[in-house]
Amino acid sequence: MKTVQIKTPSTLGQLQAQQATLIKQATTQLTTLATQINALDDSGFLPASIASTGPDLRRELQKQLQQSIHCCVVHPYQHTVGEGEGHHRYLSAPNALKALTKKYQDQRDQQQPQHSQAAIVVLLTAPHITSFYQTLTAFTALMPIPELPQITRRVKALISLETNKWEVPEAPQMPYWRPLKLAQWPTAKHHLTQLGAAQAAIEAISHHASPKGLLTALLAKKQQHLAQMNQDWQHTTHALQQVVGQYLTGNISQQLSQLSAPGHDQVLTVGLLLTGSMAALAFLKEVLSL
Repeated sequence: MKTVQIKTPSTLGQLQAQQATLIKQATTQLTTLATQINALDDSGFLPASIASTGPDLRRELQKQLQQSIHCCVVHPYQHTVGEGEGHHRYLSAPNALKALTKKYQDQRDQQQPQHSQAAIVVLLTAPHITSFYQTLTAFTALMPIPELPQITRRVKALISLETNKWEVPEAPQMPYWRPLKLAQWPTAKHHLTQLGAAQAAIEAISHHASPKGLLTALLAKKQQHLAQMNQDWQHTTHALQQVVGQYLTGNISQQLSQLSAPGHDQVLTVGLLLTGSMAALAFLKEVLSL
């Protein structure tokens, strides 16, 4: 057996030399590309006067979002709110609405919001834990109220617990075989990083690139991004089919007690009660289509 000596692979040196030659050859092409880009006609681009209206719209939106509101959340895993024992906790939609009404009418709570002009009630309901997790995940992406991510993580853990308890663990026999990937080793990763950086520079100024091709690729990328956003929105809309809500004004306490909620078959429910001025809740009212 030979003595192990750590050194730079000769293959790496050869690749680096080839890359240096390609970079030198691409310098002329890069100069040509710069000339072609400077010759492009940009008279059809968006005028600055139109683009300058963006900051005004942003300031108007920030003005609406700077107003404060109050929020109360009820869910199955709260003491005295949910029913059941251990990990198996439940809260039906009617009971969630009753809990929100009781909380709003509780005058002993020193943090009780006073003189609220309007309120929004939202119920996230589901008949079983899988759809409950999907609804929570989608709604949390829209309104990341601090309690919602905590509930979502707990529901996800409960789903994993129900799934993993049926798996039989298998222990390997000693001594055992372990799969190894050379690309994960620090030395190999360092060499790959060097080669990748040089290769990226070569591809960026390759002779196949042209101003027209670059702009076409950029347009296709933007169109793909918009299509992905639309697809994500459609998926979110589908996941939120089990979410119901109501916008309340005037005597909020009385209206809360008169609301009708989904049936007790929706055994898993998270209830939200948002209160504040009509101006502060205007944005959420439009977002939730209430």
